[in-house]
Amino acid sequence: MARRRPHWRSPAAPIAHKLALDWKSLAAVHDGATIKMLEQGVLKSLPAVDRDKGKQVERYRMMRRVHIRDGRPYLVATVWLDDALFRKHAASFRKSPVLPTLHRVAGNVLSRAWQTLTIGAADVEIAGLLKIPLNAPVARIDRVAIDREGVVIYTGHGVYRGDSICMEMELGSPSLVV
Repeated sequence: MARRRPHWRSPAAPIAHKLALDWKSLAAVHDGATIKMLEQGVLKSLPAVDRDKGKQVERYRMMRRVHIRDGRPYLVATVWLDDALFRKHAASFRKSPVLPTLHRVAGNVLSRAWQTLTIGAADVEIAGLLKIPLNAPVARIDRVAIDREGVVIYTGHGVYRGDSICMEMELGSPSLVV
């Protein structure tokens, strides 16, 4: 029996989102996306998983949205923003991706930001919103941004369709590895 060579397939559609590893690049990756608002409201606290990340403000604006590029949904995101900051720039935050707006209006007061990537599978709701099969691969991204006083001004939880995300990391020079 003849052995077959491995065959690498290209994704069905071009990668819509290159996951950045620095704040400035991250703030630009959603350029060109359109936003569909699913839900929004004012809450008195962050989700339990985020409450120990830093000090909290009195109120957060929560928005749950789908990001679409070239007519194709690629991200379901739920974000919590300091409500006072949101109200000052409500029109931009409502119609545009949050990170570029946050970078533009509060980038000078941010002290720390980080993100965590976890690979998972689409549940029924996410599969429907992203128009992918149930249990299709997804990338879950959790992000937090803290100001100079240690206050959480942004936290976000996003689910990207697996065929629309790419992550590239610089590993350094192989000659430096001992």
